[in-house]
Amino acid sequence: MLGLQKKHINSGYILIKGNWGKVDLKNEIEKNKLLTLDQSIKLRLEISKKEESFDNLLKEKEKLIQVLRAENSELLKQNSQNEIINTSDVKEDFNQDYSDEIRSFFKNEDAVAYIEDVAQYVQYGWSMDSEKIPENILTYYLAFDIIQKVNDNGVFEFTPIGKQVLREYFKTKHNTK
Repeated sequence: MLGLQKKHINSGYILIKGNWGKVDLKNEIEKNKLLTLDQSIKLRLEISKKEESFDNLLKEKEKLIQVLRAENSELLKQNSQNEIINTSDVKEDFNQDYSDEIRSFFKNEDAVAYIEDVAQYVQYGWSMDSEKIPENILTYYLAFDIIQKVNDNGVFEFTPIGKQVLREYFKTKHNTK
C-alpha cells in the first residue's frame, strides 16, 4: 500500500510541477509582450511630441488657408470689376442690329435643324462631333459667324450674332407651341 501512495504522490507532484511550468511559460511570454516602465514612458513622450507637432502643423495650415481665402476674395473683387467692363462691351454687341444675318440663317432649314445640337456642344464645352453635326453645317455656322473656335480641340462658342440667333430660335420655338 505504501508503494501505491508513493506513486500517487509522485503523479501529483508531476501534475503540480507541470502546472507551475505552464504558469512560468505564460509569465515569460507576457514579459516579452508587455512594455517595461521605461519603454512606456518613452512611448508616451513620443506620442505627446507627435501630437504637439501635428497641432503646430494644423495651425500653420489654418493660417495658410486664411491667407489664401483673403487672396481669393481680392481676386474675386478684381474679376467682378472686370466682368462689369466686359459685360458692357457684350451688351453693345447685342444692341447691334443683326436682323439681316438672323433672317438669312433661318432660311437654311438644315442649319436650323442642328441649332439645338450645336448649342448643347457649346454649352458643355465639348468638341464638335462630326458624326452628329455634319461638316457642311459646321462650316455654315462658322461662315455666318454664328460660332467661333475657342481652342484647337474643336471647342466653339457662340458669337454675339450666334447668341441672338439662338435667342430668336427659342423665342419662335416657344411661341409656336
